[in-house]
Amino acid sequence: MGKITILIIAFSLIIVTTISSIQSVKATGSVSENWSKDTIYLNETVVFTAEVNPSSHVEWYLDGVVVQSEYTSSSRYIFAPIALGTYMIGLAVDGITNPMGPKKVTVIAEPTSAPTPIPTPTQVPTITPSPPPASSNFQLTQSILVAISIVVGIVVAVSMAYFKTHRKNKLSD
Repeated sequence: MGKITILIIAFSLIIVTTISSIQSVKATGSVSENWSKDTIYLNETVVFTAEVNPSSHVEWYLDGVVVQSEYTSSSRYIFAPIALGTYMIGLAVDGITNPMGPKKVTVIAEPTSAPTPIPTPTQVPTITPSPPPASSNFQLTQSILVAISIVVGIVVAVSMAYFKTHRKNKLSD
């Protein structure tokens, strides 16, 4: 093979390797809530926030059903219950669910004899989602790029051999 063919193949491999390393850096960040109570009164709300890499796909779930979905670097979900009961608040970032699982929030009626309690914020726990695995679309794209690089290398090698032979024939004429 000629020097140009080797250079093209080497350059193609560098491009594929670079794309692979860029894709492996995915959404990481923190997820927090404004206080750590598991039980709230019906008139209270809980604010959940997620700070992730720009353009991450963030989905908030209430009892397994998506209630908010957006592409963002900072997401906020306000849970404001309308009925008594136990609710599960979940989160997925780029299709990966929070490794700590959904947050269980129990909503109870306010006591009639006591004044309405005012929630006091406590230290905000931080949860770091795991990086997601490489997507199958990326793997398909990577495979296509490798195949194209190989085909280009073969075309260049064959073209060079043809022109080299054709040039010899022209010189001998």
